[in-house]
Amino acid sequence: VLSFYVLLGLLEDSGYLPRLAILTDLVFRRLGLQGTNIIPFMLGYGCAIPAILSTRAVGEKRERLVVATLLAIGVPCISQTGAFISLLGEHSLLLIFALYGLALITMYLIGLLLKRFSTRPEIPLILELPPLLIPQAKVIAQRTWVRLRHFAQDALFPLTTAVAFTAILYETGGLAYLGHLLEPLVVRWLGLPAEASVALIMGIVRRELAVLPLIDLNLSLTQLFVGSVLALFYMPCIAVFGVFASEFGMGMALMIGLVTTGLAFLMGGFFNHLFQLLIWFWG
Repeated sequence: VLSFYVLLGLLEDSGYLPRLAILTDLVFRRLGLQGTNIIPFMLGYGCAIPAILSTRAVGEKRERLVVATLLAIGVPCISQTGAFISLLGEHSLLLIFALYGLALITMYLIGLLLKRFSTRPEIPLILELPPLLIPQAKVIAQRTWVRLRHFAQDALFPLTTAVAFTAILYETGGLAYLGHLLEPLVVRWLGLPAEASVALIMGIVRRELAVLPLIDLNLSLTQLFVGSVLALFYMPCIAVFGVFASEFGMGMALMIGLVTTGLAFLMGGFFNHLFQLLIWFWG
């Protein structure tokens, strides 16, 4: 999160950010959005919390909701990225690129689908381009500190609550029980070992926790990719869920949680059966 805030500060203070918005406007316009939405997506690869909060500056509520939905569906945070690299990097860098390519394609297709429900006329992007300047370290440090403070205020309570609730589930055996309920779906549909069920429950607290336990399970290459796809599209962590609910309402947050979880299991099962079919076909 810190590194992404510093990068954002550099882009802002140098005057390059409006230019980046104009460069990406054509891509976003195909989704019914404007190029200024590049900022939430950049922040999302650090953490979805400041990314969703930054949508307050991108326009009307419908546009904000579309951007936040796409962020929740297919933009992995920096912790997830590190987990994916740890899980897949040792075996094949191509799988990492394939995973992120899949995320971009999925977001683009869902964005096109959401655009069909919009009746808003296209509004051209008009921005004043400031001169390019040399960034000032003091200004960047001040902006980064303010953003980090707001991030901590927004994320601390839901994250602490989730950790405490998970600890209670673990001590009472509730975590193992919930994992046991998911075993048929995880084993038969996803082709993953039963131990991965508990990791999915933990992923509700922190998304990368749905990935990291897979490292020690001695999985095949197919299972590694399926597990990564599942974790990539899995429901947002509890802190992001709380921010989403505060910005768009609890009903919309619950719907996003259901959509992302359903998409995660659908995509994971699809690739599991696709790879199994290819393995059978090629002998």
